[in-house]
Amino acid sequence: MQTYTPKQLQSALDAGGIRRVTITGQGARFYIQITSRNGDGVLTKARSPDPRSFNNPMQAFTELRRLGIRSGEFDTTQWTPEQREAPKRPDRARAMSELHAMAEHGRWARERIAQAQAEAADPETKWVDNATVEADANAQTARIEARLKNSR
Repeated sequence: MQTYTPKQLQSALDAGGIRRVTITGQGARFYIQITSRNGDGVLTKARSPDPRSFNNPMQAFTELRRLGIRSGEFDTTQWTPEQREAPKRPDRARAMSELHAMAEHGRWARERIAQAQAEAADPETKWVDNATVEADANAQTARIEARLKNSR
């Protein structure tokens, strides 16, 4: 079986040597098979002899369109989508965990803000002016400093 890099396939197409192109499902992946005057082949990666595989047939169609191929065939007799494994992306898992944590914090903050707004709107709420709060904080600080001074 021959192998074609995208560049080699483009050259064979330009020379008129390609008879048929088929997108074939095998396992959970899709491959581009080529029938030329010299026999059957498969599209490979540009820098590797390994067959180029696609997770999604639309990716294969896009590649064929990029190469100038507008018609072909497909074969899904050996395609088994249930074999597809979910991609493992620890970086995305970590990012999603952080996103969920931020969303939870946002919910918590919105609840606290709503609670504060409800308390502020309540006519029974007793307001304390800033001077009183500062005087209370200064008194507490003085008491703590006195305790620390006496404990030495």
